[in-house]
Amino acid sequence: MSVRRLPGLGRRALMILLPLGCGACAVEPTTAPTTSPAAPTPSAVDPDWATVASVIGRPGAAHGDTYVVTVPRDDLDVSVEGMAVPTEAGIASEFRFFRCTCGKMRVLGYFVVADYEANDVVDALRQGHMIVSSMGPFLLYERPRLMQVRFQGEDQTQVLAQALREALRWTGKERSAPQTLPAQ
Repeated sequence: MSVRRLPGLGRRALMILLPLGCGACAVEPTTAPTTSPAAPTPSAVDPDWATVASVIGRPGAAHGDTYVVTVPRDDLDVSVEGMAVPTEAGIASEFRFFRCTCGKMRVLGYFVVADYEANDVVDALRQGHMIVSSMGPFLLYERPRLMQVRFQGEDQTQVLAQALREALRWTGKERSAPQTLPAQ
């Protein structure tokens, strides 16, 4: 694969930037450039957005070619050094869906979780074939202790939304809700 050098970027920076594309998008161009049809662009009425909202159980908002679902953590009473922090200050999980040029759906986002929820959320994301890119503290000196779990994924819309729904099950009030078993 040939790579053109970008001004100001060394070889090491290029090696970091190269893996950002999806597997299907990382096709090396042929020697003669060809005109390919434009990738489908989702719109505000994209049926996949309705699927995301239905599966996750929360509405989102379309922002251009991206659909954003925000899940506020209003179940937590967060304080920093004894002073209350309102949920509206950004204590929320956020998932951003968009269509890849390869036709698949992609999602980038993060979960804000209490420290005791973090491992279960990571396990659920990994089981849903999501890539956990980082995990670290969300704030400093806060109670309860909060973590931010960043992730990305690529698959069919329904599969991505179900993986996020399962990870959400390990947070907040749902975590302690009794599980219903299927009828036999």
